[in-house]
Amino acid sequence: ACYIEAAGGEACASAGGPDGGLYAINVLGSAFLWHQVRCMASVLFSAARGDLGPPDVRRFLDLEAQPSRPSYTMAREEPLLLFRCAFGGEDGEAFSASENAKAKLREHLTAMLRGLRIRERLVRELVAEAAAVTGTGAFESGGPPPPGR
Repeated sequence: ACYIEAAGGEACASAGGPDGGLYAINVLGSAFLWHQVRCMASVLFSAARGDLGPPDVRRFLDLEAQPSRPSYTMAREEPLLLFRCAFGGEDGEAFSASENAKAKLREHLTAMLRGLRIRERLVRELVAEAAAVTGTGAFESGGPPPPGR
């Protein structure tokens, strides 16, 4: 199963999808091949932008009409996240980790989030400064301007 949904709100309105928004593509399946989800994302967003029509997508899925991978650029890997796996059959076995491993994961993710917040703040400052310098007077990052602007 595969479905696409808008992800986020105002804060996410400046990056990601064909209209500048951020989107989540949720794929449920088993035994994915290397880069398969990147290819799926690329085709889905190409179709959403109107670069591909339903006949193109049907042709891509027809192994007789399209015996090799069509020529297109794969979606970037950076925003892709494998976040849930099941092991051992349809219901899957529960994945387990020690309390120490869980604590280290929480620490790592918390540090990562802090770093991203710092980078976001710096970029917001730069965008606001660029808007002031260029005379546009508008903060166009998809979120509110930094305090004091």
